[in-house]
Formats: sequence, C-alpha cells, structure tokens
Amino acid sequence: MAKLVSKMYYEALFESSVELDILDEVNSDFNFVYESLKEHNEFFNILKSPLIKPDEKKNILRSTYKVSEVLMDFLCLLVDKKRIEFIYDIYGGFNEAYNYHKKIGKAEVISAKKLDDLEIKALTKKLNEITKKDVTLTNTVNPNILGGLIVKMDGKVIDGSLIRKLEGLKKELTKIVI
Repeated sequence: MAKLVSKMYYEALFESSVELDILDEVNSDFNFVYESLKEHNEFFNILKSPLIKPDEKKNILRSTYKVSEVLMDFLCLLVDKKRIEFIYDIYGGFNEAYNYHKKIGKAEVISAKKLDDLEIKALTKKLNEITKKDVTLTNTVNPNILGGLIVKMDGKVIDGSLIRKLEGLKKELTKIVI
C-alpha cells in the first residue's frame, strides 16, 4: 500500500516538474527537504502529529523552507491528504526517476584497500562508457575480499574479488577425483 501511494505521488511531482521545466530546481529543493527531515527527526514528528492542525503544519512548512512553489504546494498537499509520513518513500522514488531521466548512475565499489583518485577516475570512466550514464562512485573498503573489486550498480553485482575466485577454485578442486 505504502509503495503504491508513494509511487502515485512521486510520479505526479516528477511529471509536473518535467512539464514545467523545473525538474532540476525541484530535485535540488527536495534533496534539501529530505536531508533536513532526516537530520531533524523531531521536526518530522511534528509534521506527522495528529495533534497539530494541517493549517499549522503548512504554516510551519512555509516558514521553514524556501523552496519552489511546486514543491511547497506538493508538501502542503501531503499534509492535507495525511500522506506526509510517506515522504521518505516518495523522495526515494522521485530521486530514482530523476536519476533515470538525467542518466545518472550510482555505483558502489568494494575493494580490499582504498582506491586512489586515479583508480576511481579510471573505473568511473569505464562505468560511464558501459552504462551510458554519468556515474558517481563510492568506494567501500573490505579487506575480507583479499583483492580485486566488487561493483554494485542498478541492482546488479559484478564480483571480481579474489575471495570469490578462490572459492570457485576450491569448489572445482573438490570435484576432482584422484
């Protein structure tokens, strides 16, 4: 239910933003609102509280955020429809749609040691070529993989780690009958 509700709202915001040619502005504003709500959970709790009247919540939003009119109207609509509690899911869907529309990709690269800037730049360039997206890369260090890389992007995993190769070799060696 929550996913369906969130999808309906983020699609409406996304389509309106594209139609009005303010997608980048709304995305930037929505990022700001999302981050501030995550950082100040007590403020978010006020917006969700049934004890505070919707008009008061909307006034709080208007006085707190200086964002595009489209996003402010959207936030007020969420308050009126008692859907503000879905804002994190709505943001996630909107952000995903934005990244898809703008051909932006996010990848995580897991390595045994921290990659240097040159390695990150080369890997980013290769992923940009393969995916035809502007990829942002984050490097996570996990010494347990021993060597090689694990790349996670768009729900796919490319495991080129040494530990996986050793496990595969071990599996093959156990099949050999002497």
